[in-house]
Amino acid sequence: MNYSQIVFFLVVCVCSYGQIKDKTCNCPNSTSLPDTTFYFSNGKAIGLCGYKEVDNGSKKVSFYEYHLFVCGQDSTIASGGWFLQNSRLRKVKDTLFLEDCPSLPIGDNFKPEEVPWTIEKMYFIKGYIRVEEEINRGIRKYNEREIQTVIKEYENIKPSDSNLDDNTMVLVDKLFIATISGSKKARAYFIDIPKKFAGLDAFGGEYYHDLVSKLSEWGEK
Repeated sequence: MNYSQIVFFLVVCVCSYGQIKDKTCNCPNSTSLPDTTFYFSNGKAIGLCGYKEVDNGSKKVSFYEYHLFVCGQDSTIASGGWFLQNSRLRKVKDTLFLEDCPSLPIGDNFKPEEVPWTIEKMYFIKGYIRVEEEINRGIRKYNEREIQTVIKEYENIKPSDSNLDDNTMVLVDKLFIATISGSKKARAYFIDIPKKFAGLDAFGGEYYHDLVSKLSEWGEK
């Protein structure tokens, strides 16, 4: 990921499709038809509106500045436009799942992998939409060896190397994962990032503050 050239929007990858272009359902406050409609067994439907893009290689369908809404109602139940995460949208039986999936270094040898961070569940009870959100606490944690590798990498940074670039932002990601893995030292280093690296606000400030927000969501004090 090129952290200096991040475009701050959320992308929804539709992994399970509904019927396309339902003529009985318009986007909120618009005469436009939703690109995708998800149908439920109680006769209700949720529409998806947004700017559509198709990846010619993977054939994945993505939406920018999207809105999810109950057909026949003007209110939006979920939306996104200027965020960092990628997201996946999938329907399993009578539940629609919206998963924010940032790329984090949790693979072998710290390889980045897209993993759900928050999961929103949307379903109907007695005709009314219900939305529940939870943090995915099943994200793989670092073992002690991996934690010590990350801490050593941070401690070995020389003052002359304390300018942010793509490599050091990857280290920020590693410190974040080491922190939620339970390392108090990694947490102290993660919090110290703005003092350690020059030019944070200009280069990766929004990304770093997004991780700080995630840490708060996780419940680290």
